[in-house]
Amino acid sequence: MIGPLSIKSKSILKKKILVIAGTIVFASFIICLTACLSLNLSSFRKERKIKIIESSNYIRTEKIFKNKYIDKEIYQGSTLEVFKKYCFGNQNSVPDMLIDVVTLNRDSFASAMKNELKITWLGHSSTVIELEGNIILIDPMFSERPSPISFIGPKRYHKSLPLKPGDFPKIDMVIISHDHYDHLDHDTIIKIHKKVKRFIVPLAVGVYLEEWGVDPHKITELDWMQNTIINGIKLIATPAQHYSGRSILNNYKTLWSSWVIIGKKHRVFYSGDSGYNNIIFRKIGKQFGPFDVALIECGQYHKGLLKIHMLPEQALQAHLDIKGKVMIPVHWGAFNLSIHDWYEPVERALEEALKHNIIVATPKIGQTYTYGKKIPVVRWWDKFKSKKVSSVYNITK
Repeated sequence: MIGPLSIKSKSILKKKILVIAGTIVFASFIICLTACLSLNLSSFRKERKIKIIESSNYIRTEKIFKNKYIDKEIYQGSTLEVFKKYCFGNQNSVPDMLIDVVTLNRDSFASAMKNELKITWLGHSSTVIELEGNIILIDPMFSERPSPISFIGPKRYHKSLPLKPGDFPKIDMVIISHDHYDHLDHDTIIKIHKKVKRFIVPLAVGVYLEEWGVDPHKITELDWMQNTIINGIKLIATPAQHYSGRSILNNYKTLWSSWVIIGKKHRVFYSGDSGYNNIIFRKIGKQFGPFDVALIECGQYHKGLLKIHMLPEQALQAHLDIKGKVMIPVHWGAFNLSIHDWYEPVERALEEALKHNIIVATPKIGQTYTYGKKIPVVRWWDKFKSKKVSSVYNITK
């Protein structure tokens, strides 16, 4: 009869399991990479090619978009070190239990008032903005994993989506910040595009939409500082310090951007993904601010990616730079894409906000915040936190 395992044996077994898990993660990465290499970005129509070539952000000799504010070496540090921490680190990378969300339905967005601004965060960066009678959907990503393969990659933390794609009412506008899988999702676009009146995207991103069946006449592609007006709402593509690409072979082939959304009464800023750059954000604040609500990324960071992702403290500074009134942290709360505790971004953001008297709203996933009314500041994530002690703050600060 075999007795219980000794402490040492359990430790060895645990390490073996972790090694196997790490190998599976790495193999999954290779499979995902191979799958996404098949994407074709060469089918540019003539008018699109002209826009791209004329862009001051485009380098004709290299056939890529150039990040004006940083060099091409966007990553600093050891990839192996980060991989080891991702697979074997002691961070609380996922909640103890699946996260409850506020359930919405088709009628949830049926009463958008002409003089109101409502924000409904759907998890990660996906957000519904109800602005002066318009329904604006930002970076819709409703799949279970941000991956080209449905069963591989980090899995969503939520028990369910606040609203299924098929249950959306008409959508006046969809805004895309860039082409990474956690912001531009094939399956989501397939499910919603017939309900969408207009897609507004950075230069060249429309190629994907057209390949996925979206009517080209519904797509507006903008360079930085270009704008379009739809239903009285002015949409401006503004700079961001990031990059693009759905594989290592097509990095920088499409543009990335932050977004300014201006109505008759209200203004909203969305950072997209961006590293902190005071030149970018102060210029946006000076030219277009102040903003009633700022949706600013503050998660999925670590010290090696500070050129392209902000720490929570930097996100708060960006909020000050763009002259925001109420900040809603986004790009967290849905997927394990980095090496920090899953709830760390919002806690660090709140800690920094107290120091500078900044208003930070923390709505539950699916909860609607109406600008000018009570600010949602409930620490809903505490219910799902692990009791395990983490030392990840020493890694990321």
